[in-house]
Amino acid sequence: MPKVSIILPTFNRIAYLERCIRSCLRQTYADLEVIVVDGASTDGSVEMLKALAKEDKRLRFVSHPDEGEVYAVNEGISMMTGTIYGIQASDDYYVGDAVETAVNFLEKNKRFAGVAGDALFIDQDGRHLERGTITYRGRMSCDTRRTILRNRIGSPIVHGGFFGWKHVKDTVGPFDPAYAVTADYEYYMRLLAKGYELASIARVFLYYTIHADMGAVKFRNKVIFQNRIIRQNHGISGLDEIYLATIGRVKGYYRNDYRQPLIKKLLTLMRTRGALLRQV
Repeated sequence: MPKVSIILPTFNRIAYLERCIRSCLRQTYADLEVIVVDGASTDGSVEMLKALAKEDKRLRFVSHPDEGEVYAVNEGISMMTGTIYGIQASDDYYVGDAVETAVNFLEKNKRFAGVAGDALFIDQDGRHLERGTITYRGRMSCDTRRTILRNRIGSPIVHGGFFGWKHVKDTVGPFDPAYAVTADYEYYMRLLAKGYELASIARVFLYYTIHADMGAVKFRNKVIFQNRIIRQNHGISGLDEIYLATIGRVKGYYRNDYRQPLIKKLLTLMRTRGALLRQV
């Protein structure tokens, strides 16, 4: 069975980091390594990493100033020794059999470049928020890109639940730092554009922490802008954008197995829109 490398970029995430690392090391699939790329944290993360690395030799880490998360991910991938890789955010964490489930699927379905599962949302204290998000359920290939892009506001893949073949990654190239907050989305669409197929498993792979300091919140305007550029690069027109903002959004909502109740969802969207307008 293939060795798995889990890449963890992090910076000043001591409140969540140990939980994330232990979720990797306690997987039911034991043949793995965890590579933490730390951006010279000042919150005690490095001392924690040293202690955890003494406990389990499958954990390796480096810590030095870098140019952001995308650079850290690319560095971690360059260090890996496995044939399958996963990339996890240090404030999120895996369910116990996520790696085993992904590896078993990829071994039996080698035509896919990668596979991903779903995520449930929790708050900064670990409380379940009774909602989550799914990896796109339909066929993900070059000839279905337009359908995916017209029916999904962001990435079709739940990034922290993705596992892919390293040899495919080497062929397609690194994550693009030009997409500082949406590099995962750009990469998956690049995979599809080059003729690879991606798969989804309809089960939870990770818990995704919602908190004020997360990138999707802090850089929301940048996320929206870069997502639009990615769609344009893959042929999405102005009419497609209208479809995405209306019918596509509704379809996406009802396809989500862990969707927020409709009234709460509308109130959340209104609050988010108001916050964005106040920033302008």
